[in-house]
Amino acid sequence: MKTIAFVIGFLTVMAIAAPRIAATDPEPMGAEASLYLFGFLLMVICAPVFHFSVARRSVPCGWFVALCVGLLFSSIFYSAAASASPALSLAIVILAGYLASALVSWVVLRLFRLLPNN
Repeated sequence: MKTIAFVIGFLTVMAIAAPRIAATDPEPMGAEASLYLFGFLLMVICAPVFHFSVARRSVPCGWFVALCVGLLFSSIFYSAAASASPALSLAIVILAGYLASALVSWVVLRLFRLLPNN
């Protein structure tokens, strides 16, 4: 259930952000397809990592927290993609999104471990 909530949060931001970011591109259809593809690839990587890290560490987060983490992961990735300048290559932006998502997952899980009654 937590992983499904994570994916729903991720897909929500993807559905909202990708068309808006692609609208400024000279070829919006191709840019939108690329953003959906890279977002899907990020989700395919991050959802199992989130699932196994929550299950392995016995982090007591509910579906709402998982939904918020999914929203946060996707927001970080798409904000990195939206703020990319033409001087940066897309690979650097994708790598920055992956690294930011990994850092956020580590910090969020550490914060849940610090809560009382864990």
